[in-house]
Amino acid sequence: HISEMSWSKRIKHPSKIVSIGDEVEVMILGVDVNTKRISLGIKQLEENPWDSIGEKYQVGDVIKGQVRNITDFGIFVAVEEGVDALIHVSDISWMERIKRPSENFYKGQEIEAKVLQIDPDDEKFSLGIKQLIPDPWDEIVASLVPGSRHTGTITKIMNFGIFVRVDKDFDGLIHVSELGLAHGERAYDMFKVDEPINYVVLSVDQANRKVSLSKVAYDLDEEELERYVQNSQAAKHPSSQRQEAPTESTSSPLTGDSATLATPTDLSEKQEHQKHVADSDKLEQTTENKSEDTVEDTAETSEKAQPDHETIASENGTEESQEPSPDESLSQDHQDNNSADDLGDSDKKNEVDQEDQS
Repeated sequence: HISEMSWSKRIKHPSKIVSIGDEVEVMILGVDVNTKRISLGIKQLEENPWDSIGEKYQVGDVIKGQVRNITDFGIFVAVEEGVDALIHVSDISWMERIKRPSENFYKGQEIEAKVLQIDPDDEKFSLGIKQLIPDPWDEIVASLVPGSRHTGTITKIMNFGIFVRVDKDFDGLIHVSELGLAHGERAYDMFKVDEPINYVVLSVDQANRKVSLSKVAYDLDEEELERYVQNSQAAKHPSSQRQEAPTESTSSPLTGDSATLATPTDLSEKQEHQKHVADSDKLEQTTENKSEDTVEDTAETSEKAQPDHETIASENGTEESQEPSPDESLSQDHQDNNSADDLGDSDKKNEVDQEDQS
């Protein structure tokens, strides 16, 4: 098989190594009796260069090699026969963003690079060009202090702003809102590439290596400029400004203990919390009142639906007085008879008294 002819991965066709009629020395790799096939290899007669690559090169070494192939993600450099190293696109320059390595390099070009990683097991060899020089970022940042005034050259004009060369290998961005353009004006019409421009450093993003600039702030006085830069940074990082709000510590006049004075942000949050609690209590009280009103309305409705027992008793009492019961009638007759007997006895006594007088 072609993969068994050479340790190098560059071989694309057997004709690059052998020709018809050549006598070659090979090694038997396998025998398949069932299919009657024998596998042979040529590269096995030579030492695998990856077995000794770790002994020849160390991480940090600076080596030279020729560019063998160029891709969008990097360039391949021939270290020795059968060993190619990759220089990733991110390891070409500290400051410049390389999008197409083919614009900066060509096949056969001899370059110098530093060894970054060697992995014989996976047959990977990594090199870097930018590592040949110290990272200039720290030096650049030292001169780009927020609020400082500078003059640079326009390198690129975009719809969202213009790029200005703040160092020989680094550009900063002046956003379109910081150009001072009037309504309807465009950056393409007002500025030209390679023209000088005055600017003020607004902020420096260490993590992403970005520098924000402003043209309109260049003519402000020192006090206005300081306030302008602070407002610009606060607008970009509102959460960090809020978290870093200072607190003052003082001694309580009552207890003598240390107490913390609330900042305007703390007071605002506290008032917001108190308002939320008050609204919740008010809503809860309103709900309870509505519930009580509902219960009272239900009770009144029930009372209206039930008959008035006293009224019924009064009406029954009236009816009973008009139509007495049999027991009451008998009692009344008995009383009437007793009254009649008493009258009869009184009449008889009066007659006896009259006869005695006579």
